[in-house]
Amino acid sequence: MRKLSLLLFLTLCVKTFCFAQLSSNNSSALVETTYPTTTRVDNIYFFNEVDGNFNYTYSGAISYEWFKWNGTTNNFESILLSGAGVSQLLNTTDGYYRVVASNATGMLQETYFWVFRVDATVKTEILDSDCSSFRLVSTLNGASHVEYFDPTTSVPVRKNSNPKYAWTLASKGISTQPYATIYDLPRVDSDYNLLYTDEFGRDINNSVKYEALLPDVKFSYTTNQDGEAEFMAPLVVAFVNESKNDDEIYAWTLYKSDEVLKNETANNLIAEYDSSMYRTESIAPKYTYETPGSYMIQLEAQRTRNGHLCKAVFRLDPHLKIVASTLKVPEAFSPNGDGLNDVLKIEAKSLKTLKFFIYNRWGRKIYSASLSNMAFEDYHVLEWDGTYNGKTLNSGVYFYTLEAVGRDDEPRVQQGTIHLFNN
Repeated sequence: MRKLSLLLFLTLCVKTFCFAQLSSNNSSALVETTYPTTTRVDNIYFFNEVDGNFNYTYSGAISYEWFKWNGTTNNFESILLSGAGVSQLLNTTDGYYRVVASNATGMLQETYFWVFRVDATVKTEILDSDCSSFRLVSTLNGASHVEYFDPTTSVPVRKNSNPKYAWTLASKGISTQPYATIYDLPRVDSDYNLLYTDEFGRDINNSVKYEALLPDVKFSYTTNQDGEAEFMAPLVVAFVNESKNDDEIYAWTLYKSDEVLKNETANNLIAEYDSSMYRTESIAPKYTYETPGSYMIQLEAQRTRNGHLCKAVFRLDPHLKIVASTLKVPEAFSPNGDGLNDVLKIEAKSLKTLKFFIYNRWGRKIYSASLSNMAFEDYHVLEWDGTYNGKTLNSGVYFYTLEAVGRDDEPRVQQGTIHLFNN
């Protein structure tokens, strides 16, 4: 508990040895009165969990007398008389006080002040916790205001505590209200902390533990093309389930590609459209993507706790991106028998069918090859050794045409030139 040592100089004379001093070493806060009529400004001392103690000193005084207001008689009544030196008033209770310093000729100085003991605690709770939200609630057990009165008119004056609230989770600010509704639910048990402060000097820390209801759902994946700059169809994906705090009951949904979904939903007339292409309840499935596109994957898990069955999902972001089929035709080769680049190799992947034609500069077809029912998991290579009717052709520029159908059933046509060097 924060304790403030507050010191008030009520009178300070410029003459030698003339000063008055009222102080308290255990008050939690001090504020000034705001009387509606009385022009004098008195001080209000607050004490939290302790009774108030005061010291009063006035240079030249030979006696000090302490008074407390009696609300029944409407008068100040003497409660303590002491001699010269420092006068102490201990263990005060709530009320209005007056202290008078005197010498042999009479009163030297009088001081008025108010005392309030404002013990308090703050209760923190979590209420209405379910799968979608819960409420943080705090309750102050203690005075939210005090009342004093104007000495001239006896009109009561209310002083509010003006509280401030600061809810945090792992040092991150959550709310500055006494209560808050939380929708972003933690996936693990968490401590919510509350700092309560007010103008009465009350500084209270409290916390409440949230018992997580939602599972902590997460997954990653590996592929048969890990390390490649981009993925190509066919792509074999092995999903790695990294979920925690769940009942080990899962639902995987592998959706159709974004491109297919956009086209199908635009033309779909069925009320309940199924956007998935594969579903499974296995812990860590494996799936082969045969066509290019951008794919969203979702994992759902559930957890039963405190009478609630809660489900949560994790969606892959960004989506899994698979590029179109591959066709690679070299620009040149040299079938001269030196063992270096003697054969033209055409590489293809993620295709269903492939036809390849080579023509000379007069348009005569000098080579053709085709592949069908191509296994999608491997690269395929067509090779030409630069011969026609068993004879190696002369150096020159030749023309080719490739006709293919990809795993996405999209036709592809590619044309270009090949430089043959036979020197």
